[in-house]
Amino acid sequence: MKTNLSMKKILIALVVLMISVMGLLVSCNKDDEPIKQTNVNPNATVEETTSVAFNISTPSKTTAKDVKRGTISVRVKNIYLAAVKVITGLPNLTYLPIPNGTPIYFTDDTFNLVPDNTANAQDYFSLDKVAIGTNNFLAATEAAGPEVFSFTTTQYGPWTSTAASNTAAIAKLNVLKAVIPYTIYGGSVLNKVITKPDAGIANNVSIPMSTAHGRISSVFNLEDLLVKLEYNATIKAEAIKPNGQVISSQTVVINGGDIAAFQWSNLVSLDGCKVKYTIVIRENGNATPLYTYDIDDANTKIDASISKSCHYIIDKTKVLVDLNESDDITFTWQPWEETECHNCQ
Repeated sequence: MKTNLSMKKILIALVVLMISVMGLLVSCNKDDEPIKQTNVNPNATVEETTSVAFNISTPSKTTAKDVKRGTISVRVKNIYLAAVKVITGLPNLTYLPIPNGTPIYFTDDTFNLVPDNTANAQDYFSLDKVAIGTNNFLAATEAAGPEVFSFTTTQYGPWTSTAASNTAAIAKLNVLKAVIPYTIYGGSVLNKVITKPDAGIANNVSIPMSTAHGRISSVFNLEDLLVKLEYNATIKAEAIKPNGQVISSQTVVINGGDIAAFQWSNLVSLDGCKVKYTIVIRENGNATPLYTYDIDDANTKIDASISKSCHYIIDKTKVLVDLNESDDITFTWQPWEETECHNCQ
């Protein structure tokens, strides 16, 4: 048997995502240290083995021995596969890592996804030395995209109009959308019976792959009147767990033609987490807030396998008020006097 788990992120993936598949992931947590895969008892034996062909699928989505990427998404860098023999009287291992010293037979491999024109790359996934009989098949991926939690500002040029500012903001949002999301997939097929090659039955295993990861990308700019009034906006972005705990936060200030760009896509951007934006509008050079409000709605919630992109215009309605009868507007009048001229000639 062999193990091939040298990469830190695959180690984390095997725990975080495979447990997620089993329905045990209840909040967006990130361990301080990676969990290390350990070897099983080298004396574990099995009577017969065979090779198995795999089909890895990602629900409603579109690519590690080198295997041609085909239709597998560029969000996936490589795929780790393991087949664990189900043996009566021993623990039934349904997710990774495999405990150290457990006398359970398994075989595994990592497949690097390469362009379809790569020489000598396989056209399919296969796993050798799979035990004949009942097996649990487990898969996990390494993310191809970078981990990001970033809030930055850029000056697109001298401010001219809201329309120009909006155009610059949307262009920036498109740049964010083009970044490959950080996404780890996991999947399993349990209690699959593998037969001898001469049994006349193809040992094909189809593993549905799913993820708990999602992404949020947002851009902000000021409407024209706020710029003309020389107002600025302080924007705080907080990443929050489902239990309300703040994971991380960043704050930026924009004025004039500034564009603020926020993106969250990392190990803990998991289903059920959210971003809350707190916006404070002030006059330039004045620390006293004129208006404060939050953006905390469905658009700021992380949903599994979804990348959300939002454009926010901080508009004049936040700093303009209508004064009416209830505000008791009154006028005081300077007296008008009529005088006679004196010493008129």
